[in-house]
Amino acid sequence: MPVVDVSIVTYCPDLSAFGALVASLREQTRGVEAHLLIQDNSPDPATTRQLERMLEGENSFARVDVRRSDENLGFGRAHNENAVRGSAPFLFVLNQDCVLEPGVLEPLLEAAACDDASVAAWELRQIPYEHPKAYDAVALDVPWVSGAATLFRRSAFDAVAGFEPRIFMYGEDVDLSWRLRAKGFRLRYLPRYAAVHRTYRSAGEVKPLQVLGGAETNLCLRARFGGRRRTLRGLLRLGLEALAPEDFPGRRAGLMRVGWRFLWQWRYFYATRVVPTAQFTPIFEGGDYEVRRDGAFVPMRSQRESPRGETPLVSILIRTVDRGAWLEQALATVANQTWRNVEAVVIEDGPRPVVRAAAESASNDMRRAGALFTTTDAAS
Repeated sequence: MPVVDVSIVTYCPDLSAFGALVASLREQTRGVEAHLLIQDNSPDPATTRQLERMLEGENSFARVDVRRSDENLGFGRAHNENAVRGSAPFLFVLNQDCVLEPGVLEPLLEAAACDDASVAAWELRQIPYEHPKAYDAVALDVPWVSGAATLFRRSAFDAVAGFEPRIFMYGEDVDLSWRLRAKGFRLRYLPRYAAVHRTYRSAGEVKPLQVLGGAETNLCLRARFGGRRRTLRGLLRLGLEALAPEDFPGRRAGLMRVGWRFLWQWRYFYATRVVPTAQFTPIFEGGDYEVRRDGAFVPMRSQRESPRGETPLVSILIRTVDRGAWLEQALATVANQTWRNVEAVVIEDGPRPVVRAAAESASNDMRRAGALFTTTDAAS
C-alpha cells in the first residue's frame, strides 16, 4: 500500500473550500495510507479550533495532525514544519483552495513509484487554468514545479532542506525546483492528474500580492542563481516598473519597498548562491522564470462539472516512413493526452518492423493511459 504525507498550509481559510479539499482527499484514501498534516498560519486561534472540529473523528486518514503557528510562517516555511512531522516516502504539497479531481491520488503515487530515483517531483495539472510554463511533451520534464499541487520524493526534498524559509510567499517553488535540478534531480509534469485550483477570479486578473511578492523573490533568485550581473539587471527592471503607470493602487510604493527589502536580504542569497551545471542553467524572463508557452487562461473543465455520458473516440492518424525514433516520441505524446478515449492509428509507408519496435517501446505508456493502438500498411 502506498504511503504519503499530505501537507496543507492554511491562512484564514474559506471553510467550505477547505471542506471540499478534505472531501476530495477522503474519497481517494482507499488503498492509500495517507497522513494529513496541516499547519495553520491564521492569526486567530479560533480558526485552528474550527479546523480541528471539522476533522474530529476523521478515520479515512491514517493520521490527522493540525498545528497552529504563533506567527504567520509563510508558505514554504509552514510546509517545512509539516514535512518534519512526517516520514512517508512521498510528500504531497497542496494549496488550501485546491480540490483533487476524482481518482488521482493512487495512480499519481503509482506513477511516482515507477519513476527512478532521479525524479524528485511530480506536478499536477491545474484547472481551470493550466500553468503556461513550457515542458517536454514527450518525457514530461518541466523546469520547475508549482507549489499549488505537487508530489515530492521525500529523500530529494530533504536533500535540499525543503523550501527556503526566507521566501515568505510566491516563487519559493521555483527556488526549491532549481535547487533540486542543480543537485541533478529531474522534475515532471503529469497533466493526466489534475486538481481544481481557482486562484484567479477571472482570466488575466492582476493580484497585487502576487506582483509584489513575485518581484521580491525574482531578485532573491537572481542573487542566488544568476550572480551580480543578473541581479543588477533585475534592480534596473524593478526601477523601470516603478516608474510605469500603476495597474493597481499602491503598486509604485510597493515596488519601492520590495527593492529595500531585497537589499537587506541580498547578502544572504548571494552567500548561498548555486552554481549552474551542465544539466541546469536557470532562465530569467523578465519577472518570470524559464520559457512561457502560449495558452495561458484557456479554461479547462473539471470532471466533476463535465456532463456524464460516453466520451467520443478520437483517432490520431500518424504516417511514418522508417522513422522509428520519431514515431516513438509521437506515440508518447498520444499517451500523454488528457483526453481519455483516444487511439493512435499508424500508417507505415516503409518496413513494418519499425512500427513494431516503436510500438513495443511505447506500449506501457499507451496501456497506462488507456489509449488504443493500431497499425496499417500504406497500401491498404
